[in-house]
Amino acid sequence: MSDVEEILYYLIEGLEKWELSKDKIPESLQKGHRLFSRALMEQGSPPPADIVALLKILQKPPKEWGLPDAATLLSDKPLVIPYVGISAAARDFKLIYESPEEAHVKEVLAILQYCRNNTPQLDEQYRKIRMFLIKHPVVTLSEFLPFSLSLGEGELFKSVQNCYQNITLEASRYRKCPRCGWTLDYRNHQWRCGIEDICGQVESREQYLQDWNSKEPLFRLRFGIYRYTLLPGLVEVRARDNLVQSGYKVVMFPDVDRFDLEVEMGRYSIYFDMKDFSNPFSLAKFFNEQTVYQLQKYSQDEVYVVIPEYRRQRYPNYVFTVKRLLRTHANHIRIIDERDILRMLKEQEDW
Repeated sequence: MSDVEEILYYLIEGLEKWELSKDKIPESLQKGHRLFSRALMEQGSPPPADIVALLKILQKPPKEWGLPDAATLLSDKPLVIPYVGISAAARDFKLIYESPEEAHVKEVLAILQYCRNNTPQLDEQYRKIRMFLIKHPVVTLSEFLPFSLSLGEGELFKSVQNCYQNITLEASRYRKCPRCGWTLDYRNHQWRCGIEDICGQVESREQYLQDWNSKEPLFRLRFGIYRYTLLPGLVEVRARDNLVQSGYKVVMFPDVDRFDLEVEMGRYSIYFDMKDFSNPFSLAKFFNEQTVYQLQKYSQDEVYVVIPEYRRQRYPNYVFTVKRLLRTHANHIRIIDERDILRMLKEQEDW
């Protein structure tokens, strides 16, 4: 990890903790401030005197910070967006740093590792948990308990519990997202679903928004799981449904999530891995930082990385840009847009 990567990690980690509680400035944010200031002084630039001055800098594009490599690591996006919070590019960076191979947040990664390491592997249990998380972004206690208890009292039970946070006392401030079912939060004079408000860009919202009229305790997926499990999970489910309607036999999360989708083609299978990064620069960084061994699963002719349609709509050249940025050891990876899945399968059948 480079010095700039370390600085970014502590800044993002600290800002995430500060979002949860403003009572005290987290130690990780203070450390990030110190490292950031030292790096600026080494470049001959004046450092931010305090956290307020630091935040003003972090709201600017990284190329204006005075730190070499910062713009490359975060593309052209600021680390902090006024009235919204930590940017999507910043969260992508932290995810890559914490989970360089799997691109899962720690709570889901714990479930994945437990199911893989069990003998025999818990393939069906893992699939069951992932589908529950996708279909239940917000749950009441009576909905959550039967499912979690069906997993037993061991590690899986605790890990699934850790995927949710209690929002009972603050439920009145949220509305239900009509697309994904997670919580809409009123920020900067509009209802937003997460930092990027992807759902608001994909589907228009009616004026009337449903709230949770429940007297039971209420829980929602933690933000990282909403962003990196729920949203791409919706794409995975939609792709599966489209393929099944077209007559294909599809398995979700085969071999405990070695890939996201397996399409059986008779004598062989085609595998798809959905990658939902906020911009092509972050996805290229994710692949470039892996070793040849870690990328080995993408060396098969039957494996494709898929970019969600809503990313292509924001970045029309998303796939082209990622391919152009891949280093030599990663440039064999086959990357396609979501809309090209069916066409590619038809071509396979014609060979």
